[in-house]
Formats: sequence, structure tokens, C-alpha cells
Amino acid sequence: MRRSVVFAIALACASGLFAAISIYSWMVSQSELGKRRVAAPGPSLDLTTVVVAKEDLNFGMAVKKDKLEEVQWPSKSVPQGSFRSVQAFFAERENRIVTMGMRTGEPVLSEKVTGPGQRASLSTMLESGMKAISIRVNEVVGVSGFVLPGDRIDILLTRTSTDSKSSKNAEQQSYSDLLLQNVRVLAIDQSADPKQDAPKLARTITVEASMEDAQKITLAAEVGSLSIILRESSSFATIPEPRRMSVSDLSGDNGDKTDTTAFAPTNAVAPAAPSVPSEPSGASAGTVKVNVVRAVQPTEYSVQRANASE
Repeated sequence: MRRSVVFAIALACASGLFAAISIYSWMVSQSELGKRRVAAPGPSLDLTTVVVAKEDLNFGMAVKKDKLEEVQWPSKSVPQGSFRSVQAFFAERENRIVTMGMRTGEPVLSEKVTGPGQRASLSTMLESGMKAISIRVNEVVGVSGFVLPGDRIDILLTRTSTDSKSSKNAEQQSYSDLLLQNVRVLAIDQSADPKQDAPKLARTITVEASMEDAQKITLAAEVGSLSIILRESSSFATIPEPRRMSVSDLSGDNGDKTDTTAFAPTNAVAPAAPSVPSEPSGASAGTVKVNVVRAVQPTEYSVQRANASE
């Protein structure tokens, strides 16, 4: 075998061995680097436990222990009104009722359930100092049933009054006023479940109002008719000074309120007829001249008097 061939084979073997050793060393160094990264301590996260719904909880359901569970939760973002343990939730009494529906995995809050031993009544949904009052509606006034518990509405009052400045000229005037704004709906008929999502024609809508507003609603229902307007879910703005709308504001009314004077007949005397001119001299005593105009051409005729023979 020639020397050059042997030398080439030896050089190739040495190069391959060198490459293998280099790759092995790189792999060992990467493995040690990965181990050091895993071993390096990460930022600590302070955790606690929060009671969540194990399954969907609907309005009016009794909360049982098997429907709740404790999960890990960051301590810095614990929801206000939540419970740290199932035992703390049932600390006083076990019978607690759902007042606002909750989904699976949602934290159980004190505002969404009744107090220990309380019933699932409408009074538990009222804010401090507020009252509940019902409004009679129909499929038109109730926005065709699309108003649901938890929505916000405005209330309109429409009525007709008699302007009796004088007994002879008394007339009726119709107008509409914005009675209340941004009123929270508590219940539709006997349903107070805020998770209700299907339209429902109702006969009564129960709303949350202060004592003064409740008195306004009661009085307005007696003197006129009430209508409701559904607000945008994220809109809480109110009109500072709402304007009264009257018939003159409707389209097609020109607003001309000028009184018209009725025609009054009179005993007027017609003017006297013009005197007939005397006959010209030389005319026959029994005739009279009459001018007749045809088109634009006048013609004069002599007509015998009716009493000429007398």
C-alpha cells in the first residue's frame, strides 16, 4: 500500500475522533448548564386558597358542600367577599341559597349567596337603603320582553291634563316627562335570576328605587301611563335637565297655535241700486234704451216700457 493512502486514512481517523470528542464535550456542557438553570430558584408566588363553584349554581339553589371546592389562588388577587375554606363558608349554618348565578370555577362571593339561614328572597338583593317596587307593563311597554333582571332602564310618564284657565276655553294637553333614570331591574314577574337570557313577556317589572323614587312611581301610575326604555348595559350617564315633550314637538305639527276667529253673521243692508238715468230729450215716453255687449261690441236697443200703456 502506498504511503500517501495510509497517511490519508490516518488523518481522516484523527479528524473524526477529534470531532466526536468536541461534540461530546459540547453536549456535556449544555447538560450541566440546563441543570444549573433548573436548580436556580425562581420568583416566589404567595398562594392561598379560595372557595369556587364545583359546578354551575343557579338562582335559588341550595349550596351544598359537594358543590364547592378549594383551589390555589394568588394572595394578592383574592376577590373581595370570597371564602378561604369550605368550612368557613358553612361556619354558622349550612343552609345558604344562591341569589346570583355562578359558573363552574367562579369564586363564591358573599354577595351572591344569602346569609346563614336566610331565604332566597328579593330583599337580599337590595342595596342598603333601597326599596323594591313593581311596575305594571305589557308587551309594548315592557320592550317586548327583552328586559331581564339586572338590566338598567329609564321610566317615562305620559299623561293628559286639562288647561282650565277659563271654563269656556278649557282644552286638553298631552305631554311626556322623563320620570326616573338608570333604574336597576330586580325581577321580571316572579323571576329574579340575573342569568336568565331568554326574552319573556311579563306583566310586572320590579325595580330598585329609593323611598322618594318609589313614591314618584306610585303617584305617576295613578295620574298617567308609565313606559320603560332599555339602556345600554355599560351606560350610566344621566340627562341633567330632561325636557318635557308635548304634541307640538311631534313631526308634522308646525306649532302654529294661533286662535282662529269663528265667522259671526251680521244684519248688513245691501247698498241701494244705482238710479236709472233719465231719458234723454226727444226719446219716446214709452221706451227705454238698453245697452247689450256681445264679446266686446256694445249694441243699443230701445225697449218698450212695461207700463207704457198705463
